[in-house]
Amino acid sequence: MPRWLPAWSVWLMGILLVMAAIGMGFFIGTQRVVRLEINGVHFTHRTHQTTVTGVLDELGIVLHSADILEAQASSVLLSAQLPGSSEGGRQLLASTLNNDDPIVVHIARPVYVLHDGTLSARRIHAQGVGEALRELNVSIGAHDQLFLNQALCSLETTWPAPAAGRHVTPAALVSALREPMRIALHRAIDVRVHDGAIERILHTTAPTVGEALSEAGIPIHAADRVLPSLDSGLSVALTVHIQRSTPLFVDIGGLVTIVRTRATTASALLDELGLTLDAWDYVLPDPNASIEEGMRVSLVRVHEERYVEETPIGYEIRYEPDPALDIDNRAVSTWGREGAHRRLVTVRYENGQELYRSEQESWIAQEPIDRVIRYGTKITVRTLQTASGPIEYWRHLRMLATSYSPSTAGVSRSASYFGLTRLGIPASRGMVAVDPRVINLRQNVYVPGYGQALAADTGGAIKWRRIDLCYDDHNLVLWHRWVDVYVMTPVPPSDRITWIIPNQPVERE
Repeated sequence: MPRWLPAWSVWLMGILLVMAAIGMGFFIGTQRVVRLEINGVHFTHRTHQTTVTGVLDELGIVLHSADILEAQASSVLLSAQLPGSSEGGRQLLASTLNNDDPIVVHIARPVYVLHDGTLSARRIHAQGVGEALRELNVSIGAHDQLFLNQALCSLETTWPAPAAGRHVTPAALVSALREPMRIALHRAIDVRVHDGAIERILHTTAPTVGEALSEAGIPIHAADRVLPSLDSGLSVALTVHIQRSTPLFVDIGGLVTIVRTRATTASALLDELGLTLDAWDYVLPDPNASIEEGMRVSLVRVHEERYVEETPIGYEIRYEPDPALDIDNRAVSTWGREGAHRRLVTVRYENGQELYRSEQESWIAQEPIDRVIRYGTKITVRTLQTASGPIEYWRHLRMLATSYSPSTAGVSRSASYFGLTRLGIPASRGMVAVDPRVINLRQNVYVPGYGQALAADTGGAIKWRRIDLCYDDHNLVLWHRWVDVYVMTPVPPSDRITWIIPNQPVERE
């Protein structure tokens, strides 16, 4: 407590608070509880008012002439309409309420009905659409449509309930009940539809022909013709004619689509689709064929392409001897050139696929020129110094050397020629197997690392640049490498010399 506040003021404040509490308790304790029912919604209200008017005024509820008020005063149930304008209404409003006497209020809801070009409005106590129309003497046909507040409804539709809850006041509920209910009646009319050979009557409230047909589940395709048009308005005794299109398959250049048409012939269909035929195009079936449901009309696109096809003509390789060029040497005199054979080809296509091709003409555009290679036929005897003395040779070859002995030659010991060479000489060191096309038998050769030898044998695997070095069984040395082979003098006659030796096998670097 602040030090500047005197003690007597504190006592005074306490006394005032106590008196306020006693007054508040007395005010609350003397209130009465009034039960109120508004269109079936129950409320309780604490008040010091003793009359119906006082309670309604306190709650901010203003009644209209069409509302109904019920209250029990002095143990007598009073009910009146047109409060304030009739003697019974004034008596009821001024009546004194007994404890727990309920006040029942029936709010008349404003209803607007738009029908047959007129608007009917009234405050009524109907609970739904059907009751409201009966009370307003508005008749409805079997196919008419009703809308409540712009939503489709029926005669059994009841009014939407106003929001109610713990926090809704009686005045707010009455204000919600004053919101008007708007009913729109759309009269159905009869429309006759001729759908080809089928005739039917539509009872519809749709505003246009298209909407009426859609509501009736009558499909309309883009190619169909409707008279009057789909966007035309409806009128009484209107007749609608539908000219149906025919569904069929159209093949345009291999692309098949389903179309609908009112054309009567294939030619008219193509015109309708804006398709034209080029010079070689054609139509299946005949352009004058009648259109039938499910048929296939094909427009075959035809075109031709021409091109020149060139095929190379290979040149020949000719070898010519050159006595001025050393043996086993070659020189190109003429490199040669491929020729060219050309032909004009026409290809016919249908729908992008080749149908056939034909040759229109052909000619030699360029003659081939042979390649000419000179090979040496000049033989020069040369001397080679070896470990055993000089030798004379006339040809030097690179050859793949292998080795063998009588036991490894692949001949059975029981064979009569076991251990013998092709010349019938016993196989031993100093004999070699060669290809006679390269080295003549009985020709002497020199192989570095092996020595001089006599070409006395052949072998199934010894072809061209292969040489097989012979050993005795007890001194066999295995060879498999490229070596220099010197063919020794004398020089054989020219008809026994193979001037061009193929590079087989090929020495790898």
